[in-house]
Amino acid sequence: MKWRQMELGGVTGFVRGEAPWTLFIHGFAGAPWDWCRVLTQLGPQRPAALIEIPGHGPQNRKPQGDWASITRALGEWLDRSSLSVGYSMGGRLLVGALSQLDSPKHAIVLGGHTGLGPQERDARRRWDLDQSSYLQNETMQEFRRRWGSLPLLKRSVLDSDEDVARLESGRGKLTVEGLAWAMRYLGSGSMPDVKESLRTKPHRITWAAGEHDSKYVALGKELAQLSSHWSHELVTGAGHACHLDNAESITALIEALLVDA
Repeated sequence: MKWRQMELGGVTGFVRGEAPWTLFIHGFAGAPWDWCRVLTQLGPQRPAALIEIPGHGPQNRKPQGDWASITRALGEWLDRSSLSVGYSMGGRLLVGALSQLDSPKHAIVLGGHTGLGPQERDARRRWDLDQSSYLQNETMQEFRRRWGSLPLLKRSVLDSDEDVARLESGRGKLTVEGLAWAMRYLGSGSMPDVKESLRTKPHRITWAAGEHDSKYVALGKELAQLSSHWSHELVTGAGHACHLDNAESITALIEALLVDA
């Protein structure tokens, strides 16, 4: 099946096959094609939709909106999807969208959360704004070198040259201006705490994290205790970017949930 570009609610995605799709949302400074390893495992006949987070498109695709409007727009994609998977910033956007939907959905959140408390959120908001301003004065090369050195993003698996080329090809359209916008409007400091509203929804959510990502392992276990519809999954041999470090385990988790979706 061939990929085609489309928009729902002003949010761009790349789809193959017809709905209902398996929906994927990448993380900050990533790209729709970051899911290439999982897609390969799923096979070319699986209907899929890859969201492009606003601010992560080419220079001529100007981002617009804010946290509230973008999570509402993602609801339109969720309405046409059988299962949704979000990583990091994409996981938080997915959680935000799910908190506004009443019809039951299946979702996997990789290294994401339900929002920070007031004090933490205020501090993070200041950090997001500082990072956004800093980004605008960097080259993409400088940003990627700095961002890639963050301890949270340390990879547990060494990519092959072929894998690196595939990931770099997908991220080639990123701009510092777009990423600065995403950090300003979609960072953790812009996300309201949706834990209580999410608990009232009937969604089946798996909170997954790589075994070396201790922060999100602990958080996932904690969240899984809050609802009988929620569970936690430990991804072995993986860090924060568990969909890259262990695509096989993420694919197996998707396949298992699709049976019930």
